[in-house]
Amino acid sequence: MSESSRSRPADGDKTCGLVILIGLASVLAHAWLVFTAVPLRSANDRSRWCTVWSLAERGTFVIDELQEERRWRTIDRLNHEGHWYSTKPPLFPAAVAGVYAAMKGPCGLDLRDDPVAATRAVLAVVNLLPWAVAAAVWTRLLLTRVDDGLSRLVLAVLFGFGTLLMPFCGVLNNHFPAAAAVTCSLPFLLRLLEKRDAVWTAAGAAFFASAAAVNELPALAYVGLVGLAALRAGVRPAAAAVAATLPLLLAYVVATYVQTGGFKPFYAYYGTEKYLVGPDGEPTYWARPRGVDGAEVSTPEYIFHCLVGHHGLFVMTPFWLLTAAAWCGVGRRSGSPPRLFVAGTLVLTATVLGFYWTRFENYNYGGVSVALRWVLWLVPLWAWTSAGVVGRLQRVASGRLVVWLLLTLSLANAWWAAPNPWRHPWVYAWVSGSPR
Repeated sequence: MSESSRSRPADGDKTCGLVILIGLASVLAHAWLVFTAVPLRSANDRSRWCTVWSLAERGTFVIDELQEERRWRTIDRLNHEGHWYSTKPPLFPAAVAGVYAAMKGPCGLDLRDDPVAATRAVLAVVNLLPWAVAAAVWTRLLLTRVDDGLSRLVLAVLFGFGTLLMPFCGVLNNHFPAAAAVTCSLPFLLRLLEKRDAVWTAAGAAFFASAAAVNELPALAYVGLVGLAALRAGVRPAAAAVAATLPLLLAYVVATYVQTGGFKPFYAYYGTEKYLVGPDGEPTYWARPRGVDGAEVSTPEYIFHCLVGHHGLFVMTPFWLLTAAAWCGVGRRSGSPPRLFVAGTLVLTATVLGFYWTRFENYNYGGVSVALRWVLWLVPLWAWTSAGVVGRLQRVASGRLVVWLLLTLSLANAWWAAPNPWRHPWVYAWVSGSPR
């Protein structure tokens, strides 16, 4: 694709306005999810909200006080030095606590007495605002780097409405900000792979990659790939990339030390006495986990259900079949993502899946959730990887049918899950007979 075609849309392309409208509509849809969200629906986000409240109101990571109230109680906690703490990484809840503390007085918020108003207001800042930025970045990428109008429309609809990232906009979680950070890194990474403005683009790509990593530990692999791309561009870009990663990574280390008194995050203690025995000496939930948390499956069975079974990536979001096709070399054409980018997303995906597939002590698909939550930060990378295949298939009627069919199925699953991400995928619920 030429420099001029990357800098502006094709003249007279009527889809450009539609792509912009789709981006705006996606922001409005996500705003609806935020401002209709029911708070404290899951042990997962309750764990984070407990930390937010304790930091803002008591100046501590200890969450004992809220664990005495039923609506705040969570299973995602552990016993450290005779007190309850959230098992979640500390930096993101600490940042959210800062947002809540800043809004509390001026907006009259009280997280404990009126969690509905307080959680919605905070989520508008920590989820909706980053999504608006990510949607703008994605729209600009489509307008400047995708020549085919139909492909633009498909990728705009997919990103805005068609993935299982969308349901997580209405709850406090680490996956949504991580995916927004990855999206913001994309323009920098693509320019870096072209060795354009290498120092500044390396710094931008590395900063947003580190923002993803402090929310999703496996995204450290993404930081590593960005670092390799920067090194490929030269010594100065590599140095800029290292410098750009340091602030957030150091903040994560400091927050972990303040919370735990060491450098090992609490979630790394899974299966130890901290998880299994509470401050009162009684067994915790994790001593006798139930449901999907207590299920025992073999590694082949787990891999099957993660890919094409009841939690399957290609079942819940069939559009990712086009991403897999790109990894197999299908769809190479003018305007396709760079080969290094496609290969990099494949390596990242294999690394992340391999990491979780070898954690034998916790084959629970990420708990009660509509998705394999730990891969959601990869959604922007998968969507962009599919661009070449989408463009290739749009050339013929049968190909367009395949693309729009996969998109429609993905949309249906995403909208089914949108009201509440804290439930099983419909396939799992159907197979197991679980009401959730």
